[in-house]
Amino acid sequence: MASWAPFVRRLEVMRRFEAFAISLTVLVFGCGQGSKGSGGTDAGGDVGPREGGPADSTSSGTDATPSDTGGVSGSDSGDDSGTGSGDSGATGCSPLAIDSTTLVDNSNADTYAWSDSSCKPRTAALFRNETMDGLGEAGGYLRTLTYQTLGQSRTCTGTNSGAGGWNGFGYIINHDSVSASDTLETLGKHTIVLAGRHHAIHEFTWTVSLPGSVNVTAQWVFATGKDHPLFVVTFDATPAGPNAVTSDTRAPYGDMGFDNNVGGDVTGEGWGDTHKFTTTGPGPVTAISPWDYTASNSIPYAFEWSGSTDSEMGLVAMQAWTTTIQGGDYAGGLLETLWGKTGTDLLTDIPTYEWPFQLNQYQLGLPDAGPNAGVTNAHRLAWGSTFGAVGQTSYTAFGKTLVGYPYQSYTVAVVLGAHSVSAVAGQVGQMENVQASTLTASRGTVSASGPAGIARTDTQPYVPVGFDPVYGVWDAQAAANAVTLTLAPGGGPLANPVFRIHGYTANAAPSKVTFGGATLTADKDYFATVDTATTSLWLTLNATLGSTGTLTVDP
Repeated sequence: MASWAPFVRRLEVMRRFEAFAISLTVLVFGCGQGSKGSGGTDAGGDVGPREGGPADSTSSGTDATPSDTGGVSGSDSGDDSGTGSGDSGATGCSPLAIDSTTLVDNSNADTYAWSDSSCKPRTAALFRNETMDGLGEAGGYLRTLTYQTLGQSRTCTGTNSGAGGWNGFGYIINHDSVSASDTLETLGKHTIVLAGRHHAIHEFTWTVSLPGSVNVTAQWVFATGKDHPLFVVTFDATPAGPNAVTSDTRAPYGDMGFDNNVGGDVTGEGWGDTHKFTTTGPGPVTAISPWDYTASNSIPYAFEWSGSTDSEMGLVAMQAWTTTIQGGDYAGGLLETLWGKTGTDLLTDIPTYEWPFQLNQYQLGLPDAGPNAGVTNAHRLAWGSTFGAVGQTSYTAFGKTLVGYPYQSYTVAVVLGAHSVSAVAGQVGQMENVQASTLTASRGTVSASGPAGIARTDTQPYVPVGFDPVYGVWDAQAAANAVTLTLAPGGGPLANPVFRIHGYTANAAPSKVTFGGATLTADKDYFATVDTATTSLWLTLNATLGSTGTLTVDP
């Protein structure tokens, strides 16, 4: 039976391309849906993924009353009356640890253990990708993530779901209109780029055929005081040459038991582009579920949730839609006609190929087969982009002309948490607040630009100035190993912000760190890592900033 696995995997892939062929037919004959709605930027509001009606985009910042459906909306407006010292963070955080010797599911793995924003333990086991793993795949993905929430310990493992199996999360998946490439059976290399006291970076590399050769670099980033690891990726199509590849990217891709491995139904799901899409009703999501696409949005995201286990998993971008368009315009503008609308027949109204991000739509079945058609407990989750995002010197998405050659790079937070505490909405809200915040320096220099992605030498302007969307950090250059930085939150509080200070040539952690005039204690009030290889200092502030505060670092 093992010899059939590659064939079965390809069957699953080709099922998706039948839908893409339909999308091309739709475009040729010009069949649209409805009228185009208006875009916009979310005004905020403290309403997260609820089991309650579609969130009101005009929310003043107070919690809505939960009822029957869900969606992501807005950000916490916070308390802006603070003194600048911030609200102290949790206590009892431990330094980050890496176990590179213990096998996981009979596979070579590196398991990262860190303390989150509540100083609770989290772990992430990453399978190495130099040899086939113990589950018959090529590694290079997250196998298991554990965390604690609401007094409960949770374990989320790859489900081995779907044709050929998906044993974790973080696969590299690319499609063009007729074929696909994945890293299920593609070997590569791994390295631990940074193994610091409180910050770590794990890197995978592959060369994939799309069909031209494309080099892929992906990193997982972990930090003490932060709940959610980052997935950072760059596609380099230079080996293939310009316009030899016309692929999308759906990385990170996979299927995780985000419901504490219960394997239950998906109660609801949604995404954000210029608007917030969410299924409505009590669930589970089926081919004929009702939906709402009316609230405005600014930070791209995609997520699914389980009401019965109070859990959810999602991906959240590090940049605003207006800065970097993310998500796939697979139907050449048809999706835009649904912005601002509602519907009652999910896959008839929004066919599988039209979704900008891949969730479980391909497992739900055909819309005319009834409410019980298809699989309602598939936990598939992936990012999305338009064909040409990898390999084309120019391609069009959502009415914009974009560039996919030589590079395509982006970063998403990989969020697993409780649905009742709005884990995904919390991360979306944090990124909304970042976009409205400002960083200035009276000693040292705030970085106005930096690398446009990992494994790249070209640069991008930082929006807002000082915020590096590659690693989700506030970025500055030191003056004689010292900085004085003032961070002014906008829109709402900033929880445990991370700073990266370049030009830090000292071999030891700072002798003195203050915030708001108070001297801070290492490993309690802040978490620092000295990266001598890049002469930089990583520093996570263990506090929630509700008002402007000044950070000083002295060697």
